Amino acid sequence: MRSVLLITVDALRRDHLSCFGYPRETSPTICSLASSGTSFREAYSNAPFTLASFPSIMAGIYPLEAPYYDIAKKSTLAEILSSAGYETIGFNTNYLLSKIVDYSKGFQHFYDLTTWAPDRRVRKEPTLAGKLLKRVGLNVIVSALLRKPLSPPYVTGDVVLKELQSIGKVKEPFFLWVHLMDVHGPYFAYGDPRARKFSRRWKGKLREARALDVAGRLNRGEEVSPSDLRLLREFLRDVYDDRILFTDAVIRGILSGVRRLSNDVLVVITSDHGEGLHEKPGLVGHMAYLYEPLISIPLIFSVRFRKGSELASSIDIVPTVLSLLKIQRPEGLRGIDLTKGSRDTVIAETSFNQDRREVIRLNESREMNFILSARVGRWKYIRTITSRKVSEELYDLVMDPQEMRDLHQDQEKVLDRMRSIIDGHIREIGLNPVREMARFRLRKMRGEKIGRQS
Repeated sequence: MRSVLLITVDALRRDHLSCFGYPRETSPTICSLASSGTSFREAYSNAPFTLASFPSIMAGIYPLEAPYYDIAKKSTLAEILSSAGYETIGFNTNYLLSKIVDYSKGFQHFYDLTTWAPDRRVRKEPTLAGKLLKRVGLNVIVSALLRKPLSPPYVTGDVVLKELQSIGKVKEPFFLWVHLMDVHGPYFAYGDPRARKFSRRWKGKLREARALDVAGRLNRGEEVSPSDLRLLREFLRDVYDDRILFTDAVIRGILSGVRRLSNDVLVVITSDHGEGLHEKPGLVGHMAYLYEPLISIPLIFSVRFRKGSELASSIDIVPTVLSLLKIQRPEGLRGIDLTKGSRDTVIAETSFNQDRREVIRLNESREMNFILSARVGRWKYIRTITSRKVSEELYDLVMDPQEMRDLHQDQEKVLDRMRSIIDGHIREIGLNPVREMARFRLRKMRGEKIGRQS
């Protein structure tokens, strides 16, 4: 039986990989695998957050099917393969995928390499000295001189690679899952050994401090000049691309090690979501928006098969892997087998709180809202549901790939068709947004904790 290696790279966008048309050479290893195997040029995550997207990746269900993204009662790929006689091994570097949220389920060996928890610190108000320095324009220089190099709040890929190399002999067939965090923020270059090529020009203290100062002003809702915004975008792009290049080298090492364990391995490379790099105003990191930078992901299989279309999503991974392994598909999987079927619609969705973050993640959540999207052909439809209103957006991705011109008031027939797709999906998964928001408010009134708190 064929072994399986699943590599998930947190926050990796498809459009920053050279094999998908990106002009920089960021991903030679990943793209070599894509050229010899099967990749999808229009692959999407089913959600813009890790917590919301992983039920689709690991259990083949939609994010809003599982209450608060809970997979405890769902069969995962690890469980299915373990039952089929596979030795199952997981290496995780994200606390949101740790044992406490059941992602160790089905793994006979689970290496939880998480080293951090949510940052609950309250941002302090600027001191009088800080305000004066800003007024005379010296705040950036002073902060640069005083600042020590930052360090990643997660285990980096080189450490994961060393841990992998120490596991010794593995029984075949095996299922190995590795989750890598290096492409994820925070983004910095000064003192970071991963800043090797594209972001080398930012490794000086003052250069980086200028870019981070612009980011700080944006986060505080302050106005920034077009030139400052360009500076920040260049900084983020350069650092982000270097992180991809570093991760690509880690993946090369993982592939080399795994091929020493077995000469018959199905490799799958994907991401849980994308990342905003200020392409649209305010779109930075990953929050509860369903624009292209946040849900456009790579999906690559190391074997060749005939594709029905270029459209695919995370929810298709489990059924496609099982098909390639000739293992019977269990009931309850929502995705399609990409080796036999073609997808014409992709759904993305999540719930979110008042800060556009996951409801499960923050105990201080005061409200629950929903956002869903449908991609069909050239059209992208987004519906946002809050207790106050329902809003809609419609974009033509061929004419407007940056999603800058909302056409929902100009394309009535298209809008009606897209509405019916989302309405049908909501019925299919049994979601009642109004009822769920009312239940949330009731639980808050009772003083209950909402979901799991890490």
